[in-house]
Amino acid sequence: MPTTILNFAHPLTPAHLDQIRTQREGLEIARVIEIPTHFTDDAPYEGQLPALVDRAGLTSPEWQTVPLLVNPPGYAPITAALLAYIHGLRGEFPELIRLTRAPDQPGVYVVSGLIPLQSIRDAGRVARVEGM
Repeated sequence: MPTTILNFAHPLTPAHLDQIRTQREGLEIARVIEIPTHFTDDAPYEGQLPALVDRAGLTSPEWQTVPLLVNPPGYAPITAALLAYIHGLRGEFPELIRLTRAPDQPGVYVVSGLIPLQSIRDAGRVARVEGM
């Protein structure tokens, strides 16, 4: 099934999309949904999440079934809250797009991998059960 990218950060370039495709054989990108992220510090973040997530325009069944890649916002507290909210909608964590600085190219970022959050979470569960 084709993957939907939810982009909560700076726009992804065609080069980024090509780099994402090289991360997994057969990965097909159905669409990229740009979701500008701006929270006010005068209100709790958890109260601002529903409006942010609604901008993705996904239905409840889509949240639960469509393969997602998330390019998270750059501010860690918002990212953490957003991922918890998405987990609640999906019942699992999405994969994240990992952008890193390009060597010797100031201000340029490249896709350096995909982060399988659900697999990481599952490994943590195993470690907990096994007593670390």
